[in-house]
Amino acid sequence: MDAVLPDPVGELTQRCGAGVVAELNEALLGKAHDAKVVKTGQVRTDTTVVPADVTYPTDSGLLVRAVTLIVGLVAKIHGLGAASRTTVRDRRHAAGQRAG
Repeated sequence: MDAVLPDPVGELTQRCGAGVVAELNEALLGKAHDAKVVKTGQVRTDTTVVPADVTYPTDSGLLVRAVTLIVGLVAKIHGLGAASRTTVRDRRHAAGQRAG
């Protein structure tokens, strides 16, 4: 069974109307032109949608990412010389083992 993929542009068009989407595109192209990212004389877009398997984040996976982020931030804070008396155990390995 094929999964039905969401169409954010179509949904935005239904909610806000085609005029708003056209104005958003104009504003985006203007900003990109001002930043010299694109040449607005020749802009071509490809809206091909290809079905793909999506792995959604699990609670345990998000917890491992949070633990990793906290350990990294504490290491950065200690590296700057702040909070030198605070001790934190590195639990990244244990969190990863439990997540599976």
